[in-house]
Amino acid sequence: MSQVKIVPVPQAFTPAPGDAWRATPNMRLCITTDTESATFTSIAATLRQATGFPCPIVTEPARPTDISWKLAPVRTLTSQTSSPETYVIISSTAGVTVIGASPVAWLRATATLCQSLTTGTLEAGRLLDYPKLDERRVLVDAGRKFITKEWFIAMLHELAFLKINTLQLHFADRLGFHIACDTDPSLTSPDYLTKADVRDLLAEANRCGITIVPSLDVPGHADHILTVHPELGQRDVAGGRATDALDLTDPAVTRYVFALITEYLDLFADCPSFHFGGDEYMEFDCPPFEHRYAPVLNAYAKEHLGPETTWKDVWANWLNQVAELIHAHGVEPRIFNDGLCWDVRGIHGTPQQIRMHPYIGVDYWCQAELNPAIATVAELQAQGLTRLYNLNSPFFYYALRHPDSAADHRPLHRFDFPKQAANIYANWTPGNFQANDLPDDDPRILGACLSMWTDNPTVATESTMARDIQPELAVFASKTWNVDTNHQYTYPQFQSIVQSVGHSPGYPF
Repeated sequence: MSQVKIVPVPQAFTPAPGDAWRATPNMRLCITTDTESATFTSIAATLRQATGFPCPIVTEPARPTDISWKLAPVRTLTSQTSSPETYVIISSTAGVTVIGASPVAWLRATATLCQSLTTGTLEAGRLLDYPKLDERRVLVDAGRKFITKEWFIAMLHELAFLKINTLQLHFADRLGFHIACDTDPSLTSPDYLTKADVRDLLAEANRCGITIVPSLDVPGHADHILTVHPELGQRDVAGGRATDALDLTDPAVTRYVFALITEYLDLFADCPSFHFGGDEYMEFDCPPFEHRYAPVLNAYAKEHLGPETTWKDVWANWLNQVAELIHAHGVEPRIFNDGLCWDVRGIHGTPQQIRMHPYIGVDYWCQAELNPAIATVAELQAQGLTRLYNLNSPFFYYALRHPDSAADHRPLHRFDFPKQAANIYANWTPGNFQANDLPDDDPRILGACLSMWTDNPTVATESTMARDIQPELAVFASKTWNVDTNHQYTYPQFQSIVQSVGHSPGYPF
């Protein structure tokens, strides 16, 4: 069991003889002249706030009261991982040395120092630390509920404190469009983030070593777009229009979507992924889809995609086209899993003929309970979709819910099950997908995500949301960093550690 009580629980600590190192007002940050100044400006500011000490940055030889910072190839630190977030902290009364595999690794080490120095000391020894999963993400639905820039900045600091390295900013959904839109200003909701706000968030995320995944939802979840432009809804056999799903047969609608996505690809130009939803378009095997919309899509398929194709190929082709646009910008396109390769077993007629692009990242959130025609993880992999992110919804979906989902009389702002943090702690591992299992070390698992959905946006304030998720967020952070967390501490012991380390400096919630 580690003697270093931090969150996430670290990978390994080797104690050394001697007294602990104690932080003093004379503490300095000793760096080499070729060190990135921007990274250290951020590190120094964080440590000043955590300790209350000046923490000047110097290029002089280190004294016993100082913290020295070095870079080294990850292979020289450990053979257990190739993660660029790997770091080592060596501490004794002779001083502290931080060795990182990258500047981002220094930021992860800074989080460890902030938590450890709540007692003012570092135990003598060598701490080796690195993450189990490359991506550890939190999704915030700011499409249905406006979330302020200040909330996002505070959350970025808290995520960095917990070594969570990705934030998905979901800015457009059924009830709103909450980033200013130049392509179609009529889409912009009354409350919105300006482009300058977004650039501020991107800059702060970069200072925290956090990647932003921009996110909107098409062609389903389009209620807000179709309130403004009802003529863009999917046509039915009587010439009517859907009120929540875009028309897959109209090239003008596709061009409109391309223009929207291109605007935000440009705004988020340095972000390596872009999520475009692709979920819950319609209930494919139920009325009204089967009788009102499928005939229109089937006719379009026969005319444009080939005589053996069906509506499933129209759907697949449309998703592929959007993915191609994003991929052409050098960005990974991501989609939720429930519509991908739908009914590959042919339960509801001929399976789709068109194969999905293998570079699509799949956010796997559900399978069995919605519909057995939803492709399993194995079926997606057989179709060449191997870039998997674990969004196991029974574990990781926090939501602002409608009253009909409150049968157990719990608050409407909650996770699916009571005592969810303890449940995640005891029962979830990276290979535990909803209704599917993979080995935890499967290289196709690229990350995991805890999601905050705002279906009923007035149920809770943004401050309440931040407080609600704190227990689960700490567990998520630790289990995605060190999957053996629950084998090192009981859950009550882990709760005690969480309480002792507190929150990021200045966290307002």
